Amino acid sequence: TNKGLAKYDGKFITVFNQTNSDIPYTSFRNLMLDRSGYPLCTTEDNKKNYAVSRYDGKAWKSVKLTLPKADYEVFWRSPICLDSTNRLWIPAYNFGIVRVQDTIQENMNTTIHPDIGDLLCDKDGEMWFMYNPTPKTIAFSHFDGTKWEQIYTPTQETLYSFILKKNKNIWACS
Repeated sequence: TNKGLAKYDGKFITVFNQTNSDIPYTSFRNLMLDRSGYPLCTTEDNKKNYAVSRYDGKAWKSVKLTLPKADYEVFWRSPICLDSTNRLWIPAYNFGIVRVQDTIQENMNTTIHPDIGDLLCDKDGEMWFMYNPTPKTIAFSHFDGTKWEQIYTPTQETLYSFILKKNKNIWACS
């Protein structure tokens, strides 16, 4: 919604936005629960400004993010993912990935592929990325916390979505 983030508690609805909270921008992109069970959202304006806002049960606290610098125009993408340690992973088109822990932004240029189409966090806290590849290129990468592994495309078609089973087998559709 461009009006804010609504909360219904069984009695009434509260709408949080720029006028009554620390949420800095009006376009809401993502909403999820963090590992403590509190809401977390991402917002942006029309000028590529982006923020992560977390609710602690009493108030919203926001961190404004800065787009990474690259040779090409960079912009924020959806979806996002929250890992097992409460770090938020956000794709940055034409760059790679941005990881946010509390108020710290870390720009992680994977140098593998700049166009992340989807991402997942597995049960062990490891990250999986699906790219929008061209034939015979890297379709996925896996980050175990220290090293990257590349997985090449199984098809000549564009991949649209993927799931990861508990045994870390990938299912993808094109």
